[in-house]
Amino acid sequence: MSQMDINLAQHALSNTIWFGTIAADVLDFDVKAYVNITDFDTQNRIGPCRWQSRNTVDKPLRGDWCAVVLDNRGNWWILVWWPIAFE
Repeated sequence: MSQMDINLAQHALSNTIWFGTIAADVLDFDVKAYVNITDFDTQNRIGPCRWQSRNTVDKPLRGDWCAVVLDNRGNWWILVWWPIAFE
């Protein structure tokens, strides 16, 4: 776990849900995603993050909005993601 993950973990222990954006296109359903949490750190990507598909076609794309949490085992999860194309 990196120092940034440790710092974020300390914040996550207070049940924080982070607003993030998808850092790079997810090319397949079995690939984990990376996100940027710009309110915390503008330079580093967080991940790999587990994510849930919305349907059998769409995958998270770079720039899509997401809500991200860190669980008690140090795993990042994208709780929801929303395509910016719909904004």
